Amino acid sequence: MSEQIYPELHFPNITELDLRLASYYFPILTEIAKRKPSQTITYGDLLREARQRHPEYFHDEEGKQRESDYSTGRRLGTIWRFTEKYGYPIISTLVVNATTGEL
Repeated sequence: MSEQIYPELHFPNITELDLRLASYYFPILTEIAKRKPSQTITYGDLLREARQRHPEYFHDEEGKQRESDYSTGRRLGTIWRFTEKYGYPIISTLVVNATTGEL
């Protein structure tokens, strides 16, 4: 159970890339949390929203996608570590799997 909750067990070293992408996702999640606390967003929708807001980052000159749903989980772990450290609500739990509706 604790392996599912604590992202540092899976991603112990936060990188500059983790921080950059977490900084793109964090405002999106706080906006969702302010609208309706029980509202969620899928990994895919979070990526689409971040791509719209930061197209200069998410596509290289050949138009290839840089971020995937899997690596998004790593960035959410970065957000979780930040919110947990400061006693903030864990807004990364607003992101769910589109198929199962689970975290």
